[in-house]
Amino acid sequence: MNAILYLVFLGNPGPAPKIAFVRAHTLYVLPCDPAGKPKGGAKPVRICSVPQEAAGGDKMIEWTPSGRIVFIPMSEPHVYPPTVEVVDPTPGAKPSLLVRGYSPSFSPDGTRLAFSTTAERWGTAKVSILDLKTGKIALFADHAADPVWSPRGDRIACHLEGDDFSEEVDVREYPSGKLVRKFPPAVNPSWMSFSPNGSVLAVHYSLSRPKTGHTLFDLASGKVIDLPYPNKYAPPTIEDWSPDGQAVICDWRVIDPKNDGSWIKQFEAVTWFGTGKSQLLGEGRDGQFAPDGAHVLYISGTRGAGSLVSQPTHGGAKVRIASDVTQFAIR
Repeated sequence: MNAILYLVFLGNPGPAPKIAFVRAHTLYVLPCDPAGKPKGGAKPVRICSVPQEAAGGDKMIEWTPSGRIVFIPMSEPHVYPPTVEVVDPTPGAKPSLLVRGYSPSFSPDGTRLAFSTTAERWGTAKVSILDLKTGKIALFADHAADPVWSPRGDRIACHLEGDDFSEEVDVREYPSGKLVRKFPPAVNPSWMSFSPNGSVLAVHYSLSRPKTGHTLFDLASGKVIDLPYPNKYAPPTIEDWSPDGQAVICDWRVIDPKNDGSWIKQFEAVTWFGTGKSQLLGEGRDGQFAPDGAHVLYISGTRGAGSLVSQPTHGGAKVRIASDVTQFAIR
């Protein structure tokens, strides 16, 4: 979804960039320039309190294609029932219920929402499509979860539930449901995303530590695309694609050899396809490309609240945007 929000067409400057961030369980919005830096001395505007998970903690935030902010439940769907809310980015706005479900994914044109549901606390999952204009809901795939729309809106990727947490990943045409590509079963596939042109699918596999990270698949051939990283780090997790699809922002985690492969620090790094070149940035997490594609925003520090900073993709000085931030999203 983020990749579509960043596209800029000739003759249409697109929406003005904005950052949504959470500080002390409260949502703020800040106008910014294409590098993600505050625009013209702008100050953060308080929007509302962040809805809480059923199990405790803030829900995650993302921008919708129409410029609203969606609150996403991230706890297990068995903390029942999960709900998805939305809010307009205006002071004093109140979140409203969008759908009962989890893992929401908006179509690029913002007219439909794919989401997962279970019939009961421990029920089998299914993927449905909500028409945001009519309110009608239609089944897309049974025994499936965690849908992700392709950038053109003509495909949906989701994982199919299997035994022993072994699940395959399917990419199907929308709305026909025709199978485009099937990937072999793996352990807990999640955090899927398409490249901006829709030709590559990134899938995060949860294997035994430290072998946990993203695998890139070429949708035309089904082959794995190599994502190089130094051996002293755990396999990287892709956090965002550059607007042109030529690079990704990843986390590189320092492995603790004394603690069964656990990691002790996490750094942000940009890797470019083709050349295989990587640029290590600062210690931090949750990286996203700024709209100009030449800067990356991330939260400094490995855990908890930290400073939200902007840094050039090729390294250089960091600019602090906001302090005590726990999560953010830029459009």
